[in-house]
Amino acid sequence: MDAIDSIVEQLVQAERKRQDEKRGQQTHTYTQWKSIFEEEFAELHCKVVCDYPQKEQKRELVQCAAVLYAWIRDVILKEVG
Repeated sequence: MDAIDSIVEQLVQAERKRQDEKRGQQTHTYTQWKSIFEEEFAELHCKVVCDYPQKEQKRELVQCAAVLYAWIRDVILKEVG
């Protein structure tokens, strides 16, 4: 892992922490996770299409990544019981 990967990981983990503090650890159905991700992606899409500053676009990318991370974690937790 290089320095950039480390920065990305830190950003996503910080966002995961923020989301967990706000909502607690989440467990959802596939459909619920899909809806949560679609909402986050729609926010990203809007900021890209409307040409928001790159800093705000990056924040939305990190939020999308954090939601996907939580979704994957939830899937694995359900698999291992």
